[in-house]
Amino acid sequence: MYIKRTRNPFKRRVNIERKVLTIVNDSLTECQPLVGLTDEAVAAWAVDLNRKYGSRQVDYIVETIMEISKRFRLNTDRSRDVFLNDSLKSPVSLANLVGLLATFTTKIYQKPIRPTLED
Repeated sequence: MYIKRTRNPFKRRVNIERKVLTIVNDSLTECQPLVGLTDEAVAAWAVDLNRKYGSRQVDYIVETIMEISKRFRLNTDRSRDVFLNDSLKSPVSLANLVGLLATFTTKIYQKPIRPTLED
């Protein structure tokens, strides 16, 4: 029974991570691809992204990816049950954050990405 309860959140997390990586890597082709949503992977990628695009929009993209990553960690260890929304910027759903990410990447590189993720 425990395995079944953990499998669906894991699949959901993998689907969201793939969607984020697809949005970013298909849109922002002038820099190295983002390889994961860990703090280290995003920080290393952000350096190259700033070098290539250097705009405030880059900050929005990085902040949104970091917020998605933070929510993954909170959802994974059930910390959200303890902290509720104290450590989250706002009660925006992951699907909305992915939609924001698509909007931000489109503003830098005018290739529309349509997120199809349901929360």
